Amino acid sequence: MSPFLLVLALSQGSVVPESPGAPVVEATQVAPPVESSGEAAAPAAEATPAAATDVSSSTAPESQGSAPVAETPTEPPPSVVAPVEQVEAAPAAPAVPAAPVAPAAPAAPAAPAPKPHTRWGVLLDADAPNGAGAAVLFRPLPWLRVNGGVATNTLGVAARAGVGVAFYFPITPSFNLDVGHYFPADYGAGLSKRFGVSIPEGPAALMLKNFGYDFATASVGLELGSPRYFSFFVRGGLTYWSLRVNESQALLGGALGEDGLSADPVNVRFTIPTVKAGFLIYFK
Repeated sequence: MSPFLLVLALSQGSVVPESPGAPVVEATQVAPPVESSGEAAAPAAEATPAAATDVSSSTAPESQGSAPVAETPTEPPPSVVAPVEQVEAAPAAPAVPAAPVAPAAPAAPAAPAPKPHTRWGVLLDADAPNGAGAAVLFRPLPWLRVNGGVATNTLGVAARAGVGVAFYFPITPSFNLDVGHYFPADYGAGLSKRFGVSIPEGPAALMLKNFGYDFATASVGLELGSPRYFSFFVRGGLTYWSLRVNESQALLGGALGEDGLSADPVNVRFTIPTVKAGFLIYFK
């Protein structure tokens, strides 16, 4: 058998007897080489005829001396490892220092709450012709006040009340209205005792024996000082008087020089100027 046919038979895995008395040679199938890359495939292809030649040359002795066929070891193709390029890491950017935080501006102090106005106080004044007096003040609003108290003209005693309007300023005008009532008193005895004035017996002494009247005063004034604690004022205006003469019959008989006349009580009303000065003192 020719070597070419022997190689073909070995590649197909069949046994071909060379001669009637020759031993049967069993071929082993050779695995084709694995192509890893273009460069490795060429040596593998070149090695194939050499392998076939070796097999043919080794077969000849087998046919003559029945020697076993030597297997040619196949080495795996060398693996191609691509070089890994070392990439240097970029240097880290330097840390940017944080901008300094400006200190917070101190909060402006809250404006103090305005103090409430004082509500209670006292009033001290002197009035011509209504006398001197004292009263308790109450101020429900900064610009509004009411008062109540007593007054005296040195001969009698009166109860009085009033209301006033004034701005809550150190200097302010004021508008006031006061009313009062003098209780009946013996003015004849008071004039004689305090001032040395003697009232002769007659209708005049009889009328002054039980004398009393009502009054009302309207005035405009000017106030100076602290509206919260203390202020001084002056006022001017008009006073309206109203008095009742119960001894009108005696007065009429004495004036006319006749007895036996009858007359009803007489109401006398008149208006006169008034001047007043005083103090306002607030404490609560």
